[in-house]
Amino acid sequence: MRLNKIIQFLKSTDDIKAGLKIFKMVLFLTVYIHCFTCVWWLIVGKTKIWISPLDSAHPEFYYAVYSEGIFKQYLTSLHTAVQTLLGSGVLPRDTIQTLVCAIGIFMGAIINANIFGELALIFAELGKAEKLFQRKMAHVNTAMINLKLPFEL
Repeated sequence: MRLNKIIQFLKSTDDIKAGLKIFKMVLFLTVYIHCFTCVWWLIVGKTKIWISPLDSAHPEFYYAVYSEGIFKQYLTSLHTAVQTLLGSGVLPRDTIQTLVCAIGIFMGAIINANIFGELALIFAELGKAEKLFQRKMAHVNTAMINLKLPFEL
C-alpha cells in the first residue's frame, strides 16, 4: 500500500509514474498467484485425490504429479492458479477444493477488474498531457491567425 504513496509523491514525469504503477500491478498479481499456488498445493497435497487438468485426458497420469519433483509440482499448481485467476475450471474433487476454487475465481474477478480499472486510469492520465498540449497549440494557432501573421513565419 505504501507503493501508491511513493509513486504519487515521486518527483518524476507522468510516463515514469505510469510505468511504476504497471510494475506495481504486475508485482501484486505475481504475489497473489504465488500465494494461491502455495495454498492450492497445501490443500491438494494433503489429500492427494486431485487430478491436474493437464493430466485429466490420460488416466495413467491422473496422480503422477504427487510423485514428481517439487519444481514440477509447483509448476502444475501455478498452472492451476492462473487458470483459477482467469475463471477456468480446475477440476476440484472435494468440498474444500471446491471452496478454495470458488474463492480463487471470485478473487480473480476482483483482481482482473482492478487491473483493467488501473490501466484505464493510467491511460487517462497519459491522455491529459496530450490534451493539454493540443489545447495550447490551438491557442497559439488562434493567436497567430488573429495577429494575421504570414503563413511562412
